[in-house]
Amino acid sequence: MAHLLLGPQRVSDLAEATFCDVSVASRSISTLVGHGLLVKESDPADRRAALVSLTDVGRQSLETMTQRRAVFMVDVLRDWSSQDAASFTVLLERFADDLEDLIATGQPTTDARPDAKSKESV
Repeated sequence: MAHLLLGPQRVSDLAEATFCDVSVASRSISTLVGHGLLVKESDPADRRAALVSLTDVGRQSLETMTQRRAVFMVDVLRDWSSQDAASFTVLLERFADDLEDLIATGQPTTDARPDAKSKESV
């Protein structure tokens, strides 16, 4: 649902952004529409396509989930040093980027970032 914070999205674009088949995305979207979290409307640029948007309830639900996740992470990292938390953040972002690249391309990323540690040292 976070992709919808950018504005209305086509079902196919949401499927691509979440690395799932359009049919899976469509079923999930229908469920969220049924719960009043999303609204689906015809795309004025292409009547064959649908645009999906957050409802006010959906936006509030997303904000609530984001806040809960932040509180959870603060609780988990409470006893970590700021250096350990910063290192974890860098490595988690790297992991997420590499995972996204692998899913999208089928190929592992060769990390050419100058600040990245080698995979052997991690």
